[in-house]
Amino acid sequence: MDAGLLSAFIKELVARLFVLAEEKYKLYKDFEEDVHFLMEELAMITSAIDEQDTLHFKVKELHQLAQKMEDCIDCIMYRASKEKQPWYRINPTSGNRIRSRLQLAKEMKRLKRRLQEAHERKERYPVPRPSHPELPPSSSDRLIAREDLVGIDAPMKELLEHLAEAKGQRKQMKVISIVGFCGLGKTVLAQELYDSEVGRQFEKRAWVSAGQQNPEALLTEILRQVHEPPPLVNSDARQLSIDLKNYLNNKR
Repeated sequence: MDAGLLSAFIKELVARLFVLAEEKYKLYKDFEEDVHFLMEELAMITSAIDEQDTLHFKVKELHQLAQKMEDCIDCIMYRASKEKQPWYRINPTSGNRIRSRLQLAKEMKRLKRRLQEAHERKERYPVPRPSHPELPPSSSDRLIAREDLVGIDAPMKELLEHLAEAKGQRKQMKVISIVGFCGLGKTVLAQELYDSEVGRQFEKRAWVSAGQQNPEALLTEILRQVHEPPPLVNSDARQLSIDLKNYLNNKR
């Protein structure tokens, strides 16, 4: 599963867990505590995925955990619906009812343990983040093959219209934002725009990923890509902004 889609999937699970926490269900002794623990852990995992602090094998592991979590939540919702039955239809000492609660408690504890183990593995075997800058995308290193893209024609047309300049139109700085939930394909759309014929008409352009970069590192990387030869830069974000603006003045 793509990291963006996994992030969206986990956020949906967190929302469902939040509903369970709000309802104050008491399906077993430590149920509320376990739900809050899982919510916090999943929120941290989502943050790590969104900040690209995970590798492919970790994404696979988290995907498996998320699927287990979804199954468990479905069981909880089913048990919760049973709890809301009329009192005369409930047998609190039913053997099946007690077994079901015990199984649910065991599954929640098992999920807690797996999340803790995944976190401990990350701490034991840290993976250094790549120090080299992200390179501009190329047709041979695409996120998704062009022939597999679906439903981008309309937004692509709108973005191209924003980039295109009418004859005689005064040139001015323009900011175009692509917004939306995780997993909707914003980066893919930006990459298509970058590789388009209109995108290639720009004299100076750069492809950077903000991620966890500080403003100074981000501006330095943009300057490195657009400036020939690469300039001697400092660590002052304000001065870097001025240098970049001055260099790009009157350039398209």
